[in-house]
Amino acid sequence: MSRKSIVRIWLIIGFLTLFFYYLVRKNLSRDYRDLEDAMGVTASNISYEIMPPRSAPFGVDTKQIELITVFEPAFEAFTPEDWQEFWQVIYGLYPEYSSDNRRIPPRRRQLTMSEIQEELRLTFQHPFLYFGQQHWERFWKIFKIKK
Repeated sequence: MSRKSIVRIWLIIGFLTLFFYYLVRKNLSRDYRDLEDAMGVTASNISYEIMPPRSAPFGVDTKQIELITVFEPAFEAFTPEDWQEFWQVIYGLYPEYSSDNRRIPPRRRQLTMSEIQEELRLTFQHPFLYFGQQHWERFWKIFKIKK
């Protein structure tokens, strides 16, 4: 092969590469943004799991006893599995699907007070379905949750 044909082949390869890059550059920029977003969400989730704003104190048993004492007949029928599910509602992390982009993992968060109330009413209809405002105020004082 002559030198001219080698140069022509490299020019054709270069033009094809530029054309291919032109076709996929939008996808590449979207991939890069998705990668940045996914890394941000993953870092946020890891930090949230390590240090959540609301974490179960070492004295969960004391909170359990206090709940049984303050709301005496309501929590007597709770089984150990019920208590485990109850603590999961209060202190657990839940996925939040904020976008339609499936390449970005869901952001984890804890439930707000109103969401906790609704979840407890759905999960444990007795006693929470019958809780009034004064009951919820006493309930939140036990847990010292303000938001």
